[in-house]
Amino acid sequence: MQKQWKSAFAMLAVAGIGSAANAQFSGDYAPGNWTITDVAGGSVNTGGAPASVALTSGDIGLAGDTSFTIAALDTGDLTFDWQYFSSDSGDFDSGGYTINGGKTTLAINSDSPASGSVSVTVCEGQVMGFYVNTLDGAFGPGTLTISNFGAPAGGKCPPCDAQPLPYANGAGPDYANGNEMTQWAQAEDFSEVEGSIDAVTYSVLDINNNGLANWDGTVQYAIYLGDPNGGNIVASGDGVKATAAFDQNNGTWDFYDISFGLEAPVNVVCDNTYWLALHMGSDFVFDGHYWSTQFSNGTATGVESNGGMGGPWNTNGLEHYFVLEGGAAGCPADCDGNNVLNILDFVCFQGEWQAQTEFGDCDGNGQYNILDFVCYQGDFQAGCP
Repeated sequence: MQKQWKSAFAMLAVAGIGSAANAQFSGDYAPGNWTITDVAGGSVNTGGAPASVALTSGDIGLAGDTSFTIAALDTGDLTFDWQYFSSDSGDFDSGGYTINGGKTTLAINSDSPASGSVSVTVCEGQVMGFYVNTLDGAFGPGTLTISNFGAPAGGKCPPCDAQPLPYANGAGPDYANGNEMTQWAQAEDFSEVEGSIDAVTYSVLDINNNGLANWDGTVQYAIYLGDPNGGNIVASGDGVKATAAFDQNNGTWDFYDISFGLEAPVNVVCDNTYWLALHMGSDFVFDGHYWSTQFSNGTATGVESNGGMGGPWNTNGLEHYFVLEGGAAGCPADCDGNNVLNILDFVCFQGEWQAQTEFGDCDGNGQYNILDFVCYQGDFQAGCP
C-alpha cells in the first residue's frame, strides 16, 4: 500500500494537473459537465448555451434552492454578466452565485428587473456556480440569466486569512428572534476557520419561559462540507454533556446558552465553507425552543429542515449566533478538510502547491519545490490522531 501511495504521489508531482482555458459554457464548462441540484421544483434552461444559461426558482408551493455548479479546473477570476427578473414582490425569491458552499445574493424580487457584472477570484477545486431560491414557492418565480461566462484561469489563489479556534460567528445574540429547532433542524455556515473543533455553544430562546422544562437535554449535530443539500457530512452525532446556562430575559422570552462537546474532534481548513446543523431533542416534536438570531455578519442566511438532519434544507432567512471551541488542527495532511486521508488529499495539495498558497509551502521556507512534496508526504504518512 505504501508503494502505491508513493507512486500516485510521484505522478501528481511530475505530471501536474491540467487546467482549463477561459471559456463560455462550452468545452470543459459545457452544461453537461455541471451539476443541477433542485429541491423546490425549479429548473435550469441550458438552451441558450454556450452564450447563456437561465435558472428559474420553483413555483409549486415548495421552498428551497435550484443550483447549477461545477468544480473550478484552474485558479483565477470567475467573470460573468447577470440579469434577474421576477413577477413576485418583496424578498420571497432571490438569485446569486455560490463558491464552495458560500452564497452571495445578487438580487431579490423587489430589485427586479436588475442586472450587473461580477468578477471574483476562485481557486482550483472550489465548487462554484449559480443559484435561485424561493421562500414561498408561489406568486411567480424569479429567473437569473448568466451570460459572458468566463472560467477561472491563470491566476494565483490568495492566501486564506484563517481565523483560529475558538471562533464566534458574530458579536453575540441580538435577543430579538430565532428559528424553531425541536420540530426543525437549523443550520448556519462558517468559513475561513482553521483548527480542530471539539465543542459548540449557541444561544436559544425559550418561548415557554419555564427553564427549558420541555427539553430532554439532548442535542443532535452535523457538520457539512459545502452546501447541506449536497449531503457531504464530515461529522455528526449526539452532543456530549449538553448543558444550559440562563443568559437573560429580553422582556418577553428567556434566553439560554447551550454548550455541548462533539463525539470526536473535527478538523476544518480555511479554504472551505462548512455548515453547522443543530437539532434540540431526541424527536421532531415542537417544544418551542428557537436558535437565537444575531446581527447580520455578511455570511449566508441560515437554512432549515423538517425532514431530519439529512435535509432537504431550505432558506430560513435569518442568521444565528454560535461559538466553535477547540484548538490547532491535529491532522495537517487533511488538505480537503473532510477528516479522511486519501488520494484526494494528494490532489488537493498539488493544487495548493501550483497556486503557491501557504498550505502548498509545506516546509515554510517561501520556496515551492520538490521538498514541499517530501514534507507533505511525511505529514500524510504520520496520519491523523
